[in-house]
Amino acid sequence: KTAYEIVSRDWSSDVCSSDLFGRYVDRSVELCEYAISNAKSRDELVSILKNVTRETQKPEQAEIRYARVRAIAMASQSERMKLKLGKVQEHLTEALEDLFREAKERGWADESVDARSAAVLVQAYTFGHVVDDFTPEHMNIEAWYRVVDGVVENVFFPADRKSTRLNS
Repeated sequence: KTAYEIVSRDWSSDVCSSDLFGRYVDRSVELCEYAISNAKSRDELVSILKNVTRETQKPEQAEIRYARVRAIAMASQSERMKLKLGKVQEHLTEALEDLFREAKERGWADESVDARSAAVLVQAYTFGHVVDDFTPEHMNIEAWYRVVDGVVENVFFPADRKSTRLNS
């Protein structure tokens, strides 16, 4: 193969992966914006985020999770791809940070939780689900939802924002 064919193939692969990655990120950003724009209370925000968890974490989304992992793995081999995906990923991180900051301003979030760290953790548990996606014995999805809901409800947005485990 010529250098042109190799570069063209690599570029096409980069573009496809980054476009799919970008569409997923755009949808995730829309969900964040919807959650914070439509919630009228801490309980409503938690309820909306529980629904978002069920949508993004459901077993039928495994291929999307795989695609994100593949794109990130490809980025480790291509500086161009790393820069491109890094910007897209930063967009999602910033949207999640905005959600946490807005929730703090409304008095719904734990003040001691750093918004960027929480934003990264939300993304990490989505990637973590990939571990279960390819194992022969899958976890109980309802149990997974309860764990994620527990983090959302008791760490990020506890009913009693003065006494969380992070403050002790």
